[in-house]
Amino acid sequence: MTDLHEGLLGQQLLNERQARRTFLKRAIAVGMALPLASGLIAACGGDDDDDDDDDDSGGSGSTDSSDSGGSGDPTATTAADSSDSSDATEANDEEDSSDSGDSGGSDGEPQYGGTLTIVHPNDFVSMWPMFTTGPTLEKAYDWLLAWRFNGEGWEVQPSLAESWELNETTAIFHLREGIKFHDGTDLDAEAVRWNAEMWATHPQSIAKNSLAGLDETNPAEVVDTYSVQLNLTAPTGSLLTELSDLQRTTGIGSPTAFEEMGEDGIELHAVGTGPFIFDNWVTSSTLTAKRNPDYWRSDANGNQLPYVDEVVYRWVSDDSVRLIEMRSQEADMTFFVRGRDIDTVKDDANLQYIEHPASGGTLYRIFFNAQQGPFSEDLPLRQAVQYAINREAIAEAVGGGLGFAAKYNLLPGAIGYSDDLPYYEFDLDKAKELRAQSSAPTPLDTRITIIAREADQQMAQMIQQMLGEIDINLEVEVVERAAWGDQVRRANDFEVATQRTGAPPDPDQHWTLTWAPDGPAAYARMDEPEIWDLIAAGRESYDRDERQEIYEEVQQLMHETAWWGNIWVQPANWAANARVKGIPPVLYIEHFEEEELWLDPQ
Repeated sequence: MTDLHEGLLGQQLLNERQARRTFLKRAIAVGMALPLASGLIAACGGDDDDDDDDDDSGGSGSTDSSDSGGSGDPTATTAADSSDSSDATEANDEEDSSDSGDSGGSDGEPQYGGTLTIVHPNDFVSMWPMFTTGPTLEKAYDWLLAWRFNGEGWEVQPSLAESWELNETTAIFHLREGIKFHDGTDLDAEAVRWNAEMWATHPQSIAKNSLAGLDETNPAEVVDTYSVQLNLTAPTGSLLTELSDLQRTTGIGSPTAFEEMGEDGIELHAVGTGPFIFDNWVTSSTLTAKRNPDYWRSDANGNQLPYVDEVVYRWVSDDSVRLIEMRSQEADMTFFVRGRDIDTVKDDANLQYIEHPASGGTLYRIFFNAQQGPFSEDLPLRQAVQYAINREAIAEAVGGGLGFAAKYNLLPGAIGYSDDLPYYEFDLDKAKELRAQSSAPTPLDTRITIIAREADQQMAQMIQQMLGEIDINLEVEVVERAAWGDQVRRANDFEVATQRTGAPPDPDQHWTLTWAPDGPAAYARMDEPEIWDLIAAGRESYDRDERQEIYEEVQQLMHETAWWGNIWVQPANWAANARVKGIPPVLYIEHFEEEELWLDPQ
């Protein structure tokens, strides 16, 4: 795993945020007279084309299979932080305590009771995770595995599965005993087998998109009462995190509830094993969940989770209204604070502001058409564009105080991340030198095709100004999102285009969609067999260190080919009432960790 240099990078990004708010003045000095964004689109937006939604866990992309064992042999028996299956259960039990042990942290002794009110920027779509492209009552469910930050990076940890064994074409999960669904039925291997079959075979399953390695003809089988085997078509390095709570669609639901309520009924009524029990849902308004008194998890001191009696989610799409509700103490927590509102939150003694570079976010990028147009066979021209873009200026101007320049396709904490890799920084002299080496005419008239969104348009206008410095006349072509998908993805009618997507914590599926010869998100249509072969090699390994090495090599080649340009990141962030305690130091996208939060009664 790449060391985060003891958090220095993250701290530097946060400390420099204030200084960068003056950076726009320097941007204006190079000729960019653009207004600041009057508001940003929510960071939980996902990819730009509905057909390439490789994750809907908040725009984060594929997830991580990481520390499932120390062996590089894909046939080895593995379990979390243990390559010896005989010690797997004991090792995992120790991890469970550390996983939930920081609930109180330095906030004091956790208190039980009270109602936690969360105002959410996105409306709830379905109560059954497998069917949803948007928010669901995730806390009514548990996953086979948990996705947690270990202080250096993100990793999978035990949840419903205490241990697991990974092989080339099978993955066996050993379940905890004594856990019940909210309807009183037992969680056992048959229940998990049924869920896996639904993921792989149901016509409306969204889970199958993230479980490409699962054998659709025979997805799973029962080994014994509390052991279930998933059948794979090939080794799948990202399997474990696709089965973790980072991937929204693979929550474990009650087969009995599905049978009794039917498909329509289960989409309106969540039935899992999670810390909160579904109570009531008023579409486009309010969702209420009650504390599960029989929940199986405890904190490090043996206190049963969760702490609060009730969680109320209210859909408030307007960013300004959510802030008003937070400041007036009508709500306890929200996701996505606009850049222009961050200082307001920080200056309010009744509020807390939470942000960390490893918490994910939305990545804005450009890419070139590799099949036709001036960039298709002109590497110096692509590199000239990369060096001519002042990413810091764009992040400051478009982000309005929330955002930072994107060096890489990955963020700190992701498998494959390394701050030792090369990246494109603003260097106008280098850009002009490469522009002179290119075969393109001077001046070059070309176009950039973007989606009709405020942030995208501001970014494109700034890029237009910047490329003018290297004799490129860039026409900004603005189209609606659906039309963008038809024009760019399907018709290949573009020369340069922009995209926003999640910054993946495990890049396997994200890169597969983007770089595979027939990938649904391979918008650039580049033919780079060496990169594709390395991506495939990373997918076939379960060893995190091996995958890290492979993915660093992949990114080196991506940099050299210059087909994609990472521009800026709109990071995930949160605001919380000061009375909310137990907030983990690092959250991820829309994950609030409600079961670990408690309310100060004072």
